[in-house]
Amino acid sequence: MIVSIVATSISLFGNGFNFENPYGDGITLAAPVQDTIPLQDRYGDFLTNPNNNPFDLQDPESVKKEVEYDPSSGLYIVRERIGEDYFRSPTYLTYEEYLDWKAKKQDQDYFDRLAGNKGPDESGLVDPMSKFDLSQNLADRLLEERQ
Repeated sequence: MIVSIVATSISLFGNGFNFENPYGDGITLAAPVQDTIPLQDRYGDFLTNPNNNPFDLQDPESVKKEVEYDPSSGLYIVRERIGEDYFRSPTYLTYEEYLDWKAKKQDQDYFDRLAGNKGPDESGLVDPMSKFDLSQNLADRLLEERQ
């Protein structure tokens, strides 16, 4: 009974390490290991708080992301909707905040193009096999190199 209480408390509050059993009966207590890819939901808008986790799926195509200027308030309204319903609460940016974000995005795009991270379609996805001629099969190409 006492061993199970100790094991439960260690497994609840452990941090992924193995603990020696204090009663010496040959049983090693193991705490659960944290997930290797922690996924977290973002709480801001898609402009100022982007999701940069490469293992996390991006928002589906049904989520419409838009930025609209409201001349009466002088603010930029950032909306994310599915149909007519809000997917996330709208957020607001001042003119200065929007210009700061736009400048940072343009700088990042410029440096990505300089580094060759952006393809000709500006999506950033470049086929790594596009630089190889794959019209012949591997055996034919190896035979040509030997001759």
